[in-house]
Amino acid sequence: MTGMWFHFVMLAAVLPDPEAIPVTVKLMSFDDPQREVAVLNTAGKPVPIQLYSHSLTATITSQAKAGKFSVFGKPTDQDPKTPHPVLASATLPPGETKLIAIVSGAGAATRLSLIPDKTTENAAGTIRFFNLCPQPIGLSMPGERRVIPSGQDITLQPKVKPSEYGQAQFFLPNEDDGWQVAGGLRWLQLQDIRSLLFLLPAPGDTGMIVVRGVEERIVEELAPSAAPPGDKQVSKNKALR
Repeated sequence: MTGMWFHFVMLAAVLPDPEAIPVTVKLMSFDDPQREVAVLNTAGKPVPIQLYSHSLTATITSQAKAGKFSVFGKPTDQDPKTPHPVLASATLPPGETKLIAIVSGAGAATRLSLIPDKTTENAAGTIRFFNLCPQPIGLSMPGERRVIPSGQDITLQPKVKPSEYGQAQFFLPNEDDGWQVAGGLRWLQLQDIRSLLFLLPAPGDTGMIVVRGVEERIVEELAPSAAPPGDKQVSKNKALR
């Protein structure tokens, strides 16, 4: 009887959590230049990870429970049985399991935003714009004139030759039902880089926006025998202010 009970306990310990949804995620800190959080590994155990404001982490295989992905803080003491407190949680976008997770705020005000990470196939050379302003943003760049609604994003392939500089202007709606210039951008077009740019209200100036973002180098997939551990994408990131 004791042996059967032991077998039952061991079996229960290895059974997967029926509420766990496998996800892959890259994370970044939006406010703090560097901070540590914990995320669940494939076994459902919190593991620490360093986040930076100028780069995405490598791809992490994790899990979401009950449809939510969470980041955790440090336990309150050294007891290994003390649980990691939840810093912030966010509901998975419907049908999405490949994500970019942005951690912002601090302490009890920590926030988590989940963005579907569109396929990186043919993504090299693209720029993905995220409008985090409360109003739509007009965008003018070589070969493109777009309006990005508030809270939405678009991915564009700039019509700029490789290794040449491109320029863009951003516009905000004004009281005359027109558009006014609200900022600009100059970048070096590289065909092995994808850029993720976040457009935010400029502090203290309602008529301007600021641009923050990262660049990620997209490299060709190595043959299985030569591939190093980890993701096939190697990040080369820098902050854009």
